Amino acid sequence: MIYLTYGNSLQKLKVNSFYTYCQTYNTSDFYTTFYPKKSENFLCNSVMKEECFIYKTLVLKEFLLKREMGKNGQKCMHFYIADEKNLLFFNPTNIHFCLPQMSYPVNLMVLGDLRKMWSFTKWLPLFFVVVNLLHANAKQVAIVYDGPFARDEVLSTQIKKEIETLLANDFPVQFVELDGRWDHEEIEKCLNASLSDPAIDLVLTMGIQSSFLALKKQTCTKPLVIGYNLTYFSDPEVDFPLQKDTHVAFYESAFTVPEEIQLFAQLFHAKKLAFIGDASLIGDPHFLVIQKKIFAEMGKRNIEPLLIQLTDSPTLATETLTNHLVDGVVFLPTWRLSPQDFSTLIEICNHLELPTFSVFGETEVEQGILMSQMPKSEVIRAARRVALNVQELFRSGHNQELSTHFRHSLTPVINTQTAKDLAFVIPTKLERDALLLAYRYQPFASLSLLDATKRAVSSNLELLAEDFTVKSGTQDVLRSFSKLLPQVFFHLEGRKIDPNQARNTFGLEPENLIRSSFLIHQTLYDDKKIADFVVQKRTQKAREYHLDSFELDIILSTAVAYLTLLRLDADLEIAKENISLSRAHLSRSKELVDSGMTRLSEVYRWESELAANQDQLVTLIAVKENLETEFNRLLNRPLDTPIHLEKLSPHFYETLSRQLQQTPLLKHFKRSMAEIARSNSPELKGIDEMLVALERKLTAAKRSFYLPEFAAFGEFSNNLYQEGAGTTPPPGISNKKLYSKVGVSLTYPLFTSGGRVSEKNQANFEIQKTKTLRASLLEKIDEAIIQTIDTMKASYESIHFAEQAFETAQKNLILVTKSYAHGEVSVVDLLDAQHQMIVSKQHHAHTFYDFLIDVMKFQRALSHFTFFQEST
Repeated sequence: MIYLTYGNSLQKLKVNSFYTYCQTYNTSDFYTTFYPKKSENFLCNSVMKEECFIYKTLVLKEFLLKREMGKNGQKCMHFYIADEKNLLFFNPTNIHFCLPQMSYPVNLMVLGDLRKMWSFTKWLPLFFVVVNLLHANAKQVAIVYDGPFARDEVLSTQIKKEIETLLANDFPVQFVELDGRWDHEEIEKCLNASLSDPAIDLVLTMGIQSSFLALKKQTCTKPLVIGYNLTYFSDPEVDFPLQKDTHVAFYESAFTVPEEIQLFAQLFHAKKLAFIGDASLIGDPHFLVIQKKIFAEMGKRNIEPLLIQLTDSPTLATETLTNHLVDGVVFLPTWRLSPQDFSTLIEICNHLELPTFSVFGETEVEQGILMSQMPKSEVIRAARRVALNVQELFRSGHNQELSTHFRHSLTPVINTQTAKDLAFVIPTKLERDALLLAYRYQPFASLSLLDATKRAVSSNLELLAEDFTVKSGTQDVLRSFSKLLPQVFFHLEGRKIDPNQARNTFGLEPENLIRSSFLIHQTLYDDKKIADFVVQKRTQKAREYHLDSFELDIILSTAVAYLTLLRLDADLEIAKENISLSRAHLSRSKELVDSGMTRLSEVYRWESELAANQDQLVTLIAVKENLETEFNRLLNRPLDTPIHLEKLSPHFYETLSRQLQQTPLLKHFKRSMAEIARSNSPELKGIDEMLVALERKLTAAKRSFYLPEFAAFGEFSNNLYQEGAGTTPPPGISNKKLYSKVGVSLTYPLFTSGGRVSEKNQANFEIQKTKTLRASLLEKIDEAIIQTIDTMKASYESIHFAEQAFETAQKNLILVTKSYAHGEVSVVDLLDAQHQMIVSKQHHAHTFYDFLIDVMKFQRALSHFTFFQEST
C-alpha cells in the first residue's frame, strides 16, 4: 500500500497509525546529520556521506524522502526506507530519479518489510510519472526580502496566508524565500536570480529596498508583484520604468508617513521628533528616498527630525534619546531588533515619558507604543490587495484590469494604559473615533460576571438594608420567647393615706409609707404567648426568604447591566465602524466628483450621513455612561469608577443551548423546570412560612374560647420608711419584717364584647388571602418558566439567522461598494446597503447578549443562578 502526501514545509501527517515527515534541504546540507523530530521512539545515528546507515526505531514503519538540487540543476530524490527494526539510506548511486517538473517535496510511505522492498522498486518510475502529473499546475512564487526578520513580520505573514487562501481552488503555491542580508548588492542579486530562474513563476518583493530596486529595472520577463505600498518609497526624481509594465502589479495610497503622524504631532505640539528605523531604510547611502521624504515633509510642518539608525541593538537609540530633548518618538520598521530588545526600547521611551507613534500599526501598539494610524484591518486589506494582484497576474498575465489606487483609511489606535502612564488625557473626539487597546484601570482592573455579582451581593446598599431588616426580625423572635420565661420586677412605692384609715389597719398600713417590692411572674401556660412565639419564628423565616429573593433580584439586575454594557461596547465598535465606512464612502464620492462620474450633492449626502453617524455615537456613549453609573451603584462603588468588563465566551451555557435545540423534549423540559422552580422559589417558601404562622394564630384564637391562662407568681416586699397614724401595731404584731406572697393564678376571659370572635374571623380571612396569593404565585412561577424558555429558544435561534443576515448584508455591501466606485449604482443604493449591513451586524451582536440576558431571566425564574451558586 502506498500513501502520497506533499506540502511546502515540515509536516507531520497521520495515516492510520503511521506518520510521515518531509522537509526540503539545501544541497550543502544534504549529507549532514539528519535528526527526526524528538521522540522517545527514535535513537539517532550519524549520517555519513556515501554510506548506508541505520536508524533504529521501536514501532514506526516509514519511508522518508528528501529532495536536493542535482548537479545539472534538476530536482532529484534520495530515499530512506524503513521497517519495524531499521531504516536504510540509499545514496544517489543506488536509486536516483530526476524530476524536471517537480515543485513540491514528496513523502512516500511503504507499509511492509524490506524483503518486499525490491519487488516494489520496479514501480517507482510509474510513481514519479504520477507525481509529475499531480504537480503540473503547481506555481512557485519567489519572495524577495531585504533581510531576515528578528521578529514576526505581520504584513508578509498575512500576504502569504491571503495568497494561499485566494489561490487554493486554482492551483497549489510554493513559496521560495530569498533575502538580501540587508545589503544593497545582495538584494539586487536575489532579484536577478529569482527573475531569471525558469522554475520561478512569479516574483513578489517583500522589502522596501527590494521593491524599490525591482521597479528601477528596465525590463521584466515574468510577473512581478510589489508587496509594499509604493507611496512609501516613490520619488519624483527617480524613474521607475517597470511602473508602466503590464507584467508588474503594485498599489499606492494617498497618504504618506508624514501625513500619518500629523495627528500625533498635533496632539503633543511637537517641534522635534525622533525617527527610529532600520539602517536599511534611513542609513543606506544607496537608498535615501525615505530620508528625503522625512526631511522634506517635516520641514513643511516646522518639525525638526532626528534620525536614529538601528540594526540589531537598541543601544544607539537609548543613548540618543537620553542625551537629546525630543517631543516624541516615531517608530519606523525595526526588523532586526529582537522581541526583547524592542520591548526594552519601548519601556525606555515610556520611562522617559516620551509619547510614541508606530508606522507599523496596531501590533506594536499592543506591545506598549502609545498610538498608530494603522489598525490590523488595514494590514489585512493591504495583504488582500497584494494577493489579488498575484491572482490576477497568474490568471490573465497582465495588470490591465487592476487598479493601483488603494484607499487607505487612517484610524487612530491608542494604548490607553500607555496613555495613563504618560498622563496623557485622550481628547473626547479622538476617544470616540479611535480604537482603544489595553483599556484597564485600577483598583478594579477587570470584572468578570461572577466578580460583579459577588461584589453586588456583598456591597449593595439596598441588600444591606434588607439584611438589617432580617437581623431586626430576630429580636422579635427573642422578645416573644422571653414572655414564656420568668419575669422579675422591682417595685418601689411611696404613699400617704387618711389617718383614720391608717389607725384601722392596726399598724400594717401606716399613714406615711415607703415600700419596696420584688415581683416574680412565670407563665405556666398561655396559648396566645406560645402562638406569638411560633408566629414570630415563622415570620422571621419568611423575612429570610424575602432576603434571598431580593438577593436574586440584585444578581439579576447586576448580570443584566453587565451584559447590557457588553452589548453597548459592541454597539460602540459598530458605530465607529459605521463612521469609518461613511468616511471611506465620502472620500470615494469626492474622487467620483473629481472624475466627473457623479454630482457634488452626493458629497454633501455623505457629509450629512457622517454627521448623523457621529451623533449616534455620541448618544451611545451617553447611554453607556448612564448605565455605567447604574452598574457602579449596584456594586456600591463610586459612581464615576471606570469599568472594564471581561467578555463572555460564545460557548457560555452551551449545555442549556443543546437542550433548547431538542424541540420534542421541550415540553417535558418546561414541566421539569417548573417543578424545580417551585421547589427553589424563596417567595413560595416565604408564603408557606406565613401560612403556617397564620394557621397557628387561628388555632390560638379558637383555643381562647375554652383555655384559660395559667401562671405562678411571687411577691417580696419590705417597708423602708413609715410614720404618722397607724405606725404602731398592736402588741404581738410587727410591721418591720419582710412580707412575702406566693401563688398560682388562672385567668379566663368571660366576656370580651366579641373580640375573640373577630380575632378568629380575621385569622381565617388572612389564611384564605395567603392561600390565594400562593396559588397566584404558583401560576406566576410556571408562567415565568414557560415564557423565559420560549424566549430563550427564540433568541438562541435568532443568533444563527442574525449571523446569516449579517454575512449576506456584508457581501451585498462589498458588491454595491464596487458598483458605486464604477458609477453603476446611486448613493441611495450604497446608503441602503451600508445601513443594512450595520443594522444586521448590530442585530448579530445583540442576539448573543439578548440570549444571555434571557438565560439570566430564566435562572431568576428558576431561583438558581448556576454561575453564582456553583462558585459559592
